[in-house]
Amino acid sequence: MVKGILKRLKDNDLANKSFQVLSIRVFGVVLSFTTLLLITNNFQEDLVGKYNYLNSILVVLGSISLLGMNSSFLQFSGMLDAQNEFQEVVNIYKKKIKILIISCAVLISIYLLIKPLISEYLEEIQINVILEKAFIGLFFYAISLLNYEVVRGLKKLIQSEFYRNILRFGTLFVVVIILIYLDREDLFLDLFIATFILTAIITSINVIIILKKITSKKAVGETRISYKKILSVSLPMTISFLALLIMQSIDVIMLKNYYEYHIVAYYGVVMRVSFLISIVLMSINAIISPLISKLFFSEQKRDLIELMNKSIKLNFLLTLPLILLLLIFPKFVLSFFGDNYQDSSNVLIIILLGQIINVFSGSVGVYLNMTGRQLVFQRILLVTLVINVLLNLTLIPVYDMVGAAISTSISLIVWNITGVIYIYKKDKILLFINRSVFYGSK
Repeated sequence: MVKGILKRLKDNDLANKSFQVLSIRVFGVVLSFTTLLLITNNFQEDLVGKYNYLNSILVVLGSISLLGMNSSFLQFSGMLDAQNEFQEVVNIYKKKIKILIISCAVLISIYLLIKPLISEYLEEIQINVILEKAFIGLFFYAISLLNYEVVRGLKKLIQSEFYRNILRFGTLFVVVIILIYLDREDLFLDLFIATFILTAIITSINVIIILKKITSKKAVGETRISYKKILSVSLPMTISFLALLIMQSIDVIMLKNYYEYHIVAYYGVVMRVSFLISIVLMSINAIISPLISKLFFSEQKRDLIELMNKSIKLNFLLTLPLILLLLIFPKFVLSFFGDNYQDSSNVLIIILLGQIINVFSGSVGVYLNMTGRQLVFQRILLVTLVINVLLNLTLIPVYDMVGAAISTSISLIVWNITGVIYIYKKDKILLFINRSVFYGSK
């Protein structure tokens, strides 16, 4: 049976590409977790907590400034490819850079205006320095995220994965090694921001080179896709993405408001570990996102259904072993980060219950965004966000990390199941593990 599965996967083009992407992502995860192990075992727990907090703030600010333009580039590139107008991506990228510069400038200006009014409060809860660092790195962080997706949309998938996983985490790994050797952990947060400056420069140079090759092959006129069109597609995506990120970050922020930084450190590590089981799904999504858009807009529904079934099956087969490992040996896995982290094993199990539904629901969010249903996805996530915030406000003050984990798990289940039901009703495609994925439709 195992040989049969491996043979089918070998003959499957999606599987082959997924393995290539997965290999890079696994290496990136190894780099990321090795770095995290070094941080948790060599730096003070308060600094680990500040790092998690800075990362959460940066993720939220970055998603606001991007306005969903990173995700929408994939829909535009797939749609234009289906219409044989792929060269128009050149002007789309130029317009998106201009929008990004303006949005970052607006956010920074707002912060500078209100900073004098809330400076005492920021100092009281000890986040004033962290906020300043976040705003310093904001533009570089945002343009790095945009470039990852642009390179992918330009059909340079391996390059995109290299930048996203190896360059990004490898740079941070080198920084941490140097700081440990020099015994200068006080510079960690500043150099963490510096890693985004480096990735922004390198990825921008690469994007410019690729776009020049496109213009050299075919003349590029003024695109018919206006700023208004870009924003109308991108804004719902950014609201959806922001809702997801807030759900991933609000628990960390609320934990800091009620507890010390070491609690934030424990919870942050647990969240990182729980995200391991989504690495396969993210690798598959990296490949199929523009394909979904191309097949949908060219009305090739049979091929679209086949693509989604293959992705669900592949995700299930590759993710199940890791899920079982984390559920059966949670303390063993967490012990690598330090003895104190083992006590969070029950928190990990709770979050994993929601993550299981998330990964077995297939590419729900990607499918909705790539098929022009970004507004539907936005509404689903906004309702879920309200539920998440109410649960966090209610449970965190009483149950600390356990309350945050329950809120996260319930939220994951709600939006994924809702999305699965909507897609099935509209397109008759079931994005969940079912008989037809393995045996075909009757």
